[in-house]
Amino acid sequence: TISPVQCPLCTFLRDCCPEDLKRDNANGRLSKCWLKIGRTAPIFGTKGMTDSPALEIYDGSPRSESTARVILPVHDSGTIAGRHTKADQINVSVIRHWLSTCDDLHIPCRRAATRSVDDLIPGMRVIDCVLREIVPSTLATTEYASLSYVWGDQPSETTECQNTLSSLPKVVDDAILVVRELGMRYLWVDRYCIPQDDPVNKAIQIQNMGKVYGDSTITIIAAAGADSDYGLPGVSSTLRDPHPHIRVGRHCLTGFRFPVQEIQ
Repeated sequence: TISPVQCPLCTFLRDCCPEDLKRDNANGRLSKCWLKIGRTAPIFGTKGMTDSPALEIYDGSPRSESTARVILPVHDSGTIAGRHTKADQINVSVIRHWLSTCDDLHIPCRRAATRSVDDLIPGMRVIDCVLREIVPSTLATTEYASLSYVWGDQPSETTECQNTLSSLPKVVDDAILVVRELGMRYLWVDRYCIPQDDPVNKAIQIQNMGKVYGDSTITIIAAAGADSDYGLPGVSSTLRDPHPHIRVGRHCLTGFRFPVQEIQ
């Protein structure tokens, strides 16, 4: 039985549990959950990285990943580990490390340096995040980020024949900030980079959207919020949800859901 009233560790474990389980036990006592001790490599499918211990907590069978939460020790070594997060700030250095790891370990991700003119999608455009203008894609723009987000019910802007971007939804503004903080310059956003006034070019871009996302250096997925004005949590004014954490002796533990579950 997990009783948060009596034990800080139990409070932490309860905070790591799925919301449905916590609602079913409104008095704060959890009478049924599973704990499974494992390693990060099989949980996250990582190869070529140092393995570390992990604790999985379930509200049902340990075979059901849809109900699992992961608890990891917090440390700064180059491996899969927990980390402290700030509600009002993302850790750009961590993202840079991810990109560096991708360049070092994922051979298919090194294509940008060897692309030729023949690899470019005809008529493709990107946003120049420094000039805040829509520019044609060239060999100089092959290192770009892409943004995937929910348009929602916000009124759509007219982008026909309009290359200068003066007013943008918050999520796009935040993505531009992230791109620049990563030391990059170009961003692809479907609403602005697919021409709405050219049916032929529009069809070409839509047919190649898989290649657009696949060729981008990084894809920013705005999974939070219901529309384009929610923004990216931790970038400007939208805050991030905190992760439960606890210090046990010399160790600090943090719990979180699988990223796929967070997005869903």
